[in-house]
Amino acid sequence: MIVKSKELFSKVLEQISLPDKAEAKAIIEYLFQWKFGLSRADIMADRILKMDETDFSEMIKRINRHEPIQHITQTAWFANRQFLVTPSVLIPRPETETIVNYVTTVCNSAASVLDVGTGSGCIAISLKLNNPDLRVLAIDISEEALDIAKKNADLLQADVTFRVHDFLQDDTQPIGNFDFLVSNPPYVLDQEKSTMDETVLAYEPHLALFVPNDDPLAFYKALAQKGKKWLNPNGMVVAEINPKQAEPTVNLFSKAGFLVEIIQDLDGKNRTIVARLMN
Repeated sequence: MIVKSKELFSKVLEQISLPDKAEAKAIIEYLFQWKFGLSRADIMADRILKMDETDFSEMIKRINRHEPIQHITQTAWFANRQFLVTPSVLIPRPETETIVNYVTTVCNSAASVLDVGTGSGCIAISLKLNNPDLRVLAIDISEEALDIAKKNADLLQADVTFRVHDFLQDDTQPIGNFDFLVSNPPYVLDQEKSTMDETVLAYEPHLALFVPNDDPLAFYKALAQKGKKWLNPNGMVVAEINPKQAEPTVNLFSKAGFLVEIIQDLDGKNRTIVARLMN
């Protein structure tokens, strides 16, 4: 079937039942980029497309069930690269690119990095590809997540080492010493679930998202504690944080002997902590 891009876009939009039409349009734009390689400008230029009439029918059903478009296409863009994603890993977010951008800017070619809770591997792989001389180890408690991370490393040809490790509990496995500990750990409080999008709650791994209300800084305590043992002199912890917990997170690292700064995201929220070990 031959169809023009603007006509097809309108037809698909009519079949999307999401209440937020701006969100629906953004999802279809992502779909057109993935399926046809079309940008928004290409769609508006009314390009001629060849497709099977049933191409989008199943995808539309899944979109209307609030399934993330990244799961439907099994792709997500992060730091200008395309990653494989499944429900076993957190979908990479643009704000997490701050970690990659910062470490890429300040690290030297001989530096070593430990990525804690690597998920899809997006941080570790991006850092390695930005600086091929880095030594990068990525750990996660989930073997399913590590399977995806390894596939991404293979697809993107990144020489990253992966290991199953329970960062909160396991103090027996030797890890090594590093110049950077990087992480996008779970930091959303259980009590915040009621305010979150249905798409996130139903389809993304809760293990990678939520922490108990009574111990919201569990991962940051571990990053500070193990950072003091595993970081080389003047090494850094660079981690995404919950903006609502920024002050106690800063206090935690400061009391542990780190010099701390906060980097804000594009919305002006306190999103990334940089904690340098003071020796």
